[in-house]
Amino acid sequence: MAGMTWIKHYTGVLVENDEVGSIFEKFKFEGLGRYWHLLEILGQKFSEDEETILLTSRSLRDSLRFKSYLQLDSFLLASELQAVFGTVKHAKHFEFNNSILLELKSRDFKSARRKRTKTAYKSKSKEEEKEEEKEVYRQAKLIVDYWNFLDLKKAPLTPAFLQEIKRSVEMRLGKSQGENQIKKAITNYSKILNSKESWYSGVYDLRSFLSGPKSDQFFPGEFEESNFFNEKQASKVSKYAN
Repeated sequence: MAGMTWIKHYTGVLVENDEVGSIFEKFKFEGLGRYWHLLEILGQKFSEDEETILLTSRSLRDSLRFKSYLQLDSFLLASELQAVFGTVKHAKHFEFNNSILLELKSRDFKSARRKRTKTAYKSKSKEEEKEEEKEVYRQAKLIVDYWNFLDLKKAPLTPAFLQEIKRSVEMRLGKSQGENQIKKAITNYSKILNSKESWYSGVYDLRSFLSGPKSDQFFPGEFEESNFFNEKQASKVSKYAN
C-alpha cells in the first residue's frame, strides 16, 4: 500500500544532520516546521514504484501556509531544500525526489524495527556512525569522480550534490549494491551509450541513474549486453529509456 504512516524524528537531528541544520540556519523555526510538514505530505503520497512525487503549487502553498507563490518558490527552490528533496518546479506543480523517503522507509518502518529487535541490534556509538557516514561520503565522491572520468553527463562536486548522491549510494547499499557494483553499472551504461552499434539512446544524469529503477538494467546480475545490440530485443528493454 502506498504512503508512509510514520516517520522517526531523531532528537539530535538539528545538530547532527547538516542538511536540516542548514534549513534551520536559513529559515529558523518557521522553516523547520515547514520542512517536517513537507516530509509528512510527501510521506502520504510515497510509493516505491515511483521515482518522484508531484504536488500542485496550489496545494503546497495552502498546506505550508504561504501567502504567495513567490514565497513558496523561495522556500522550495532554496539550495538547502533542493539538497534534501531535489526539488524541480514545473508550470503548475513541484516535483520531489523519492530518495529521502526510501531512506526513511528502510530505516524507520516498524517491520524494520522488529527485525532489528530479533537480531539483537546493538546501538552504535556516535564515533562509529560518523565513521560510517565518512565512508559512504567517500564512496559517493569516488562514484562522482568515476562518472565524470567516463565523460558522461557531467556531475558537480558541490557539497549539496555530494550529500544527495550519498543518500542514493546508501539506498543502493541497502540493496547490497556496493561501490564496485555501482562503478560496474556505470561502465556498462557508458559502453552502451557510446557504442555506434547500439540502438539504445536513453540519457541519465548521475542522480537519476542512481536513484531510479530504470537503471537497474545496467547493474551486475541484470545487465545483458546483447539486448542493446539486437533490434529484436529492443522492445523488451525500451521501457527503460528516457
